[in-house]
Amino acid sequence: MAVLLFNKSFEASYNIFLNLVDFFEEKEGFWKYKEHYLVEFKGNSMVDFNVEEFLPKDKDLENSLKRDCIIVLSPHSSSSGVASLTTHIPGNWGKASLGGKDETLNISYGTKMTKVLKEMDGRVKKKKLSVNVVYEADHHGPTTSFPIMFVELGNPFWSNKELGELIANSIMEVIDEKDVLEGVLGFGGNHYMPKQTKLAKERDYAFTHLLPKYNQEFLPKLFDQALTKSIEKVEKFVIDKKGLNKSYKEFVIKKGEELGIEVEMV
Repeated sequence: MAVLLFNKSFEASYNIFLNLVDFFEEKEGFWKYKEHYLVEFKGNSMVDFNVEEFLPKDKDLENSLKRDCIIVLSPHSSSSGVASLTTHIPGNWGKASLGGKDETLNISYGTKMTKVLKEMDGRVKKKKLSVNVVYEADHHGPTTSFPIMFVELGNPFWSNKELGELIANSIMEVIDEKDVLEGVLGFGGNHYMPKQTKLAKERDYAFTHLLPKYNQEFLPKLFDQALTKSIEKVEKFVIDKKGLNKSYKEFVIKKGEELGIEVEMV
């Protein structure tokens, strides 16, 4: 069961919501599709809200809304202005400058995230659109006690109805899937994790957490969190061989040997 959070004060979030409502029926103050809920969050920011605030006062419904995962429908901002559809796990390898807790990762649902990524990518290619579909490394808040992921529509197309519909349809295509793929941890590269993104599109690699080079110094301290905070059992490490300093590559390789986990260099 998934809970989809949107915020009407954000154009991109509201755009995706408007394309989801056809799937959902309004019941008891919520939009509901099977066991899934679509919930408005009236916060000031998508990156530092208190996730408990959106839960209803009815404890039975509150407990049901905490199952499976939360999918946050969010805008994405890029200084380059390159149009992107992105998905990622919120969480902070280092200081929590954009919400959440310092040096704290969230529980990920890598399978769901990978399937949304692949679904968006397939639809973009079919329509021959000039839009990037990429992962982002774990970053920003909130910090939660249950699995959470963001799906984002990038500027300058926050109001683009075609892309809002594409994201909505991609989410609904996979929302009911229950399978759990092999978990993979990704290490190295820039914020958009290009090599890991390529692997996820080409194979069924369910990346659970993604560490960019700019946060590599936090790897030793947060490694155990990355290994354990996921729905999936981690069975493989993928290292961008040009996107991680030598000492950190050696750290991951040694951990793989100790744990009997395959290490793939790309």
